[in-house]
Amino acid sequence: MILQDAIDRYIQDLALQNASPQTIHCKIAALRQFKAFFEHKGIENIEPITPQALDEYRLFQFERLNNRGRRNTPAGYNNLLIAVKTLFAFLHEQELIPLNLGTRILKGINSSNQMPVNSPLW
Repeated sequence: MILQDAIDRYIQDLALQNASPQTIHCKIAALRQFKAFFEHKGIENIEPITPQALDEYRLFQFERLNNRGRRNTPAGYNNLLIAVKTLFAFLHEQELIPLNLGTRILKGINSSNQMPVNSPLW
């Protein structure tokens, strides 16, 4: 499945669930970054994305925020990861992908702006 098609289906489902415009806007912004990261690596479909690739994305986002010279807030960073996690959960529930890789996404950062070693998001 093409990554953009997967994102479009997920966003459409959020709208059907009556998610707030702010929620939809935040998910779109987060998933746009997710898609751009993988397109830059030459990946346009969802199937080649592995747990290791998700770890690379997680580290990339952590470093990107720190390299911008801004405080790497737990809320902002974790929202990026939550969008990806819920995208994979949706795709799995809809039987569009065989495994929910979202369950393997780890929590981003804690209040001291340090990446935890093995703390699940939920």
